[in-house]
Amino acid sequence: MAINSTAYQINGSGVRTKLPAMTNTTFSTQHRRSPPGAGRGRRRLRVAGGQVVSDNYISDTSRFIRPGRRRFGTNGTDVTSASVTNNVIVRSGGNAYGQLQPRCTSGNAMRPGQQTGTVDKVTMTGNTISNSFYDAVGFSTSTNTLLQSNTIASPGRNAIEVAPPNYPAPSGSATITSNTVTGLKSGMSAFISNSTGFKATVTNNSWQ
Repeated sequence: MAINSTAYQINGSGVRTKLPAMTNTTFSTQHRRSPPGAGRGRRRLRVAGGQVVSDNYISDTSRFIRPGRRRFGTNGTDVTSASVTNNVIVRSGGNAYGQLQPRCTSGNAMRPGQQTGTVDKVTMTGNTISNSFYDAVGFSTSTNTLLQSNTIASPGRNAIEVAPPNYPAPSGSATITSNTVTGLKSGMSAFISNSTGFKATVTNNSWQ
C-alpha cells in the first residue's frame, strides 16, 4: 500500500507534465500480513505525499521498512504533513540484501537521487511497534517530526535512532516524547543520535 504523490512526469519526448499533489488520502483499519506490497514486494505502507495512516495492523514486511514517510522517488512531491497513529506494527525491517532497514522511518530515502527534498511535520503517535528485526524507528533528514506516546517492545537493535546506517541526517529536527521502550537487547540503546546537525528534543520517555 503506497500513497504516491508524484510532482511531475516526463514522456518519451522529454516533455515534463506537472501533476497536482494528492490530498485527503487515508489508510485506515487495514490488516496487512506478508503480501507483496508497494515497491516490488518489499514494503507495507509507504506515505509519500502526506496524509493519514491510522488503526492498521501491519506485520512481516519481507524486505523493506514501513510505514515510511518520504517523497516518492526522485520526482515526488514534498511531504509537508503526515499522520501515523494507533497502528500495530509487528516484526519487519531487517538486514536483507545488507540494507540495514529500520522498522519505521521518517525522512529522505537512502537511494541516490532521493536524499533531497522536504519531509516536514510528520506526526507518529499511539503506535505499538514490536519485535522489529532491526532498529524500530529511524530518522533521516526531516524537520518538525513528532514521535509521541508510542510503545516499542523488543527491537532487534536500537529502539530509536537518528541517522541509522544508510539513512544520513546531516540536518533536521524532531520531538521525541512520552514513548515507552521495553525489552532492549544487551548493548543496545533506547535512543541514539549519530548526527550533530539533527536537533532532537527528547523528554518524558520511559528510559529517562
